[in-house]
Amino acid sequence: MRHVYLLLIILFCGCNQNKDNNTHKSFQKKVYSIIDSLNQNLMKDSNLYTITHEKKAKCNYFKISTAQYFNLDSVSSYEQYNDNIIIFYSIDFYNKQVVKQDVINKNVLNKFIYKKDSILFFHPSYIIIKQTNKAFFEQVSLDEQIKLNLFNFSDITINQNEYIPPN
Repeated sequence: MRHVYLLLIILFCGCNQNKDNNTHKSFQKKVYSIIDSLNQNLMKDSNLYTITHEKKAKCNYFKISTAQYFNLDSVSSYEQYNDNIIIFYSIDFYNKQVVKQDVINKNVLNKFIYKKDSILFFHPSYIIIKQTNKAFFEQVSLDEQIKLNLFNFSDITINQNEYIPPN
């Protein structure tokens, strides 16, 4: 009888691991397709992408952005896709996921690390996606982004009713 319980526990753990693997593969596939799309729209390869995570309204949202530099202090993981480096900035979400950490040439990685005297002349492009179920992700409309105030980490909020434009 103990063998049956042990077998059931092993099967249950194996099934849960497979679900997490499917979620990661689905997420990775979506990220790669967005990077390909952004590269095509920019008419050049960006080479650096950052991915941040925010949980709002019981839903996981991800912002995939082009970038000129990244902040090394905040990185939870990174990987390489084609000639692009992908930087993950979400410790809480990614610690629960299986995220591959590639061995990236340190010289390639170092050229993208933000340094104190760096000057930014970069206008990032981004796409926000949300996790609709365990293994499916869809793009978030601009209206929904505004309504949910996604990825706005400033500590200043302007009430639209009180806003007076400058003269």
